[in-house]
Amino acid sequence: MNNERLAELSEKYISASLNSEEAEEFQDYLNQHPEAKIAINEHIKLKELMMYSKLKEPKVEFWDIYKEKLFNRIERNTAWFLIILGSIVVGIFFFFNLVDAWFSEHDLPDLVKYGIASLMLGFILLIFSLIRERIQTFKNDKYKEVER
Repeated sequence: MNNERLAELSEKYISASLNSEEAEEFQDYLNQHPEAKIAINEHIKLKELMMYSKLKEPKVEFWDIYKEKLFNRIERNTAWFLIILGSIVVGIFFFFNLVDAWFSEHDLPDLVKYGIASLMLGFILLIFSLIRERIQTFKNDKYKEVER
């Protein structure tokens, strides 16, 4: 019996679809080759095991939390990235225009220039402090997964 015929008969035997002539031919082969009989029986057991085994489905809550975390993280990270990038670009533009205006305008007293610079620097430091505090709070928040 050639390999192609053996493979064909083996598949039919495992799926229990041999006709009487093929069953007789395959049984003769198995009687002559006991190692093949052991291998075929292992395949049959494996097939039965695969038929009755099922994957454990995750709970619905798992998918809700997974989707929420994934989409929220992508959306929020993208939004924060764009906001920060835009703020930096606009801030740099206005800062250079303000510096240019300070040096080109001679009618503003130096005290007013320093006062405006102090206000701007204080505002920028306050914003960075609030952002840093919010990030730290978010990282250490034990209840961020709790829904109301």
